[in-house]
Amino acid sequence: MLAGVMWNATVPQLTNGVLDVVVFVPPGAVLGVATVWSGHAFAPERFSWGRGLIGAVVGGLVMSPLLAFLVAFSAAWDRASFPLVFPLGALLAIALGLGVGAVGWVFRWAVNGRSSAAGRGLTPGSDPGHGPSRS
Repeated sequence: MLAGVMWNATVPQLTNGVLDVVVFVPPGAVLGVATVWSGHAFAPERFSWGRGLIGAVVGGLVMSPLLAFLVAFSAAWDRASFPLVFPLGALLAIALGLGVGAVGWVFRWAVNGRSSAAGRGLTPGSDPGHGPSRS
């Protein structure tokens, strides 16, 4: 739904309509794959090309109007900043993916660390070398 709203808002603003936005589908798809891939940096065994495909589709649909807007805005505002839009967008996608991956890793570590400690009979007051405390 968000992608539809973004496409409907963007297309009338551009000279060639849908064609101007479609040009940004491949870079959006690459940013989507980069975001998913970097999101799995802390758990690489969980990455699959199926998840990468979902990231590419979502990136192509959602990022295309956003990239078109950013390119048009940067070109209209300051022509010298125009070449920086794509590298900054790529760095932002990788940073967001790493951030999401780090948060997910910390969350899994906290949940798995507590459950594995509880499974071994360890409690906050126990000694790991001697099992649960018997006081």
